[in-house]
This record gives sequence, structure tokens and C-alpha cells, in this order.
Amino acid sequence: MPLVIVATAGAANANAYATLAQAEDYALTLPIRTDWAAADDATKNAALVQATRMLDTLLWAGWRSAPAVQALQWPRQGVCDRENYSLDPATIPAKIRDACCEFAVRLIADDRAGDAGGLAPETIKVGPLELGRMRRSPIPASVLEMVREFLESAGAGPRMVRA
Repeated sequence: MPLVIVATAGAANANAYATLAQAEDYALTLPIRTDWAAADDATKNAALVQATRMLDTLLWAGWRSAPAVQALQWPRQGVCDRENYSLDPATIPAKIRDACCEFAVRLIADDRAGDAGGLAPETIKVGPLELGRMRRSPIPASVLEMVREFLESAGAGPRMVRA
């Protein structure tokens, strides 16, 4: 049975933040040729689901809109964009959808879920001694940058919300 994408905001059976059609449109905006175009629909759908699963491991600001019902971390309440406008608690923001698409494109090119992702700096400081090394990061830096404003650590203290 083929994998069916369910990208309905707040659905109990949702498994992706973007549909295949949305991901295809997003991929067309990329300036480089990717493995995405050569992949079949089943592979693309699996990449969208895996990208969503991995995005859902992040610590998001706010709280899920319907925690007893919705399968995914989005939509959320109590989240503002970088201009402090409150996000609609019934929809998935375009930046989350685009990040899912970007991540799916990258998953097809490089199995980041298998700990084969890009390198990220990691340092440990003990007194005057600082040790540094590179560690594998399963979520690409470009994807994290797309959603950074929605992460729990993005805010410093209480935020004012514009109506």
C-alpha cells in the first residue's frame, strides 16, 4: 500500500507538514539541480514524512493547539513571528511548510536521518580550557535557520503579542 501524505493542520492522522505538490513547487525554486527531480513519488512522500518526524523533535515555542487530537507539533498556540505578530493557531505557518520541503529535498540527497548529516561545531568549556570538535547534525543548518524564530530558545523572556 502506498504511503499517503496527510498534511491537514491539526488532523489526528497528519504525517507531514507539506503535500507532494507543495514540495514539487518548492523544489522548482531551488537554484541547483537536485536528486529530488529524479526520485519517484513514493520516495518523495517518504522524505516528507521523515522530514516532518525530525522537525517534530525540535523544542517549539508555545503549545499544540489541540494536544488531545493532533498528531503533529503544529499548529501551535502562543507563537509569534519575528515581528511579534501572533500566528494563527489553526494553520501550519508557511515557513514550517517550506522547512519541511527543504529538509525532504536534502534527505533524498543525503540520508541525514542515518547520522550522516552535515557537520556542526560543538565546544565544551571547562574553566580556561575549551575543547572543540565537529559533530553530525541530522537537521541541516539551513532548515534550522528557516524555523529559528519559532523555537523555544528563540525568545528571551515574555513576548508581547500584537492582535
